Amino acid sequence: MYYCSAPRRDPETFNKFRDELAIKREVPIDLLKEGLKDPSYVLAPAQCEPFYEFLSHEVVDEKDLPIKFFDRSGWTYRWEAGGAKGLDRVHEFQRIELVWLGTPEETEKIRDATVDISHKLADEMELEWYTEVGDDPFYLEGRKVEERGIEFPDIPKKEMRITVPGQEKGVAVVSANIHGTHFIEGFSVKETHNHRIWTGCTGIGLTRWVFGFLAQKGFNPENWPEDVKERFKGVKVPKLLTWP
Repeated sequence: MYYCSAPRRDPETFNKFRDELAIKREVPIDLLKEGLKDPSYVLAPAQCEPFYEFLSHEVVDEKDLPIKFFDRSGWTYRWEAGGAKGLDRVHEFQRIELVWLGTPEETEKIRDATVDISHKLADEMELEWYTEVGDDPFYLEGRKVEERGIEFPDIPKKEMRITVPGQEKGVAVVSANIHGTHFIEGFSVKETHNHRIWTGCTGIGLTRWVFGFLAQKGFNPENWPEDVKERFKGVKVPKLLTWP
């Protein structure tokens, strides 16, 4: 996560910061730190957080399940453990997030359906792709060794990748996860008859879909599938004397 520090209301510190910046032509980090408060919030590293908070300490009835939400409202920000590279693993990116709650059977069925739909979309776009069992579900980090009585699915994560010419591993465009009772326990969500309920989510990386598509199809729209060309309205590149 990116931890954020708000600026202090201290004009004198920032006047010193501005003066030193003007003189040395480099950011005076020590002065900048003096002008910032301690970190007090984070930029959203995912888009599913509000869903679990919405359900926190609530009671649901199995007959009303599954509950499904989706979000496409904004950006996701990740430090990526310092491993950002190229255009396929960046610090901020756009995505669509699908989140759901239901019985264990329902959660797995919904997860698999989101993967199947993604496969069909890739086929319609004439892309090469493959899906594998993911080995790094975010919510299981360090949790399997804890004795907390949490149920975990046999296959917690499926990851769809679009192949990229010249790269051994394709770019991950869909991450489809089943959380078991991890968030159910963590947010104290109850079923009125004490029946088993799980949650799941599928993240669809829009930025990575674009990257994977262009890596395979190139930048000439004439080489794109008809379904994509029909939706493409063109891009006007501003003319500069020094670029492109």
